[in-house]
Amino acid sequence: MERMCRDIPMRSKLYNQNISENDLIYLQDLFLTNGIHNLSSPSTNQARKVLYKILKSLNYYQDIASLSLSDQALSNNVYDIYTNLLINNFLSINSSNNLNISNSENLINFFQDKFYFDFLWIELTEELEETDWYSKFENFIINFKFDKIMPICIVQI
Repeated sequence: MERMCRDIPMRSKLYNQNISENDLIYLQDLFLTNGIHNLSSPSTNQARKVLYKILKSLNYYQDIASLSLSDQALSNNVYDIYTNLLINNFLSINSSNNLNISNSENLINFFQDKFYFDFLWIELTEELEETDWYSKFENFIINFKFDKIMPICIVQI
């Protein structure tokens, strides 16, 4: 995975499924460190294989969440933020047929009432990055200081 911390730019490669012991230790340490960690992967499938492998090896997190626009289903023990935003009407379709935050107060309620996770990864595709609501979502994560209390991995795909 390629890693870049927001404060200190740092890069390392995205690992394929055959992770060496040293790479595994490095990523385990990263996944136990609170803050925003920018990683990159050539595909959603490869990123998830690595994420699942590391999270399973740690056997530490109880409430894992992911924000992804992928049609590929997440593991049963991972909370699907995007689907839940849609189901609970935190996102709505505007007149241009684009998804948008129904209102900021709704999203604040989501973070206050539903955001009880101890690990988060975001699959940042071009499609997600181009949405109107993602930057607001990311700002709420920063403003509520979730990056201070848990690891947040943003995987650029």
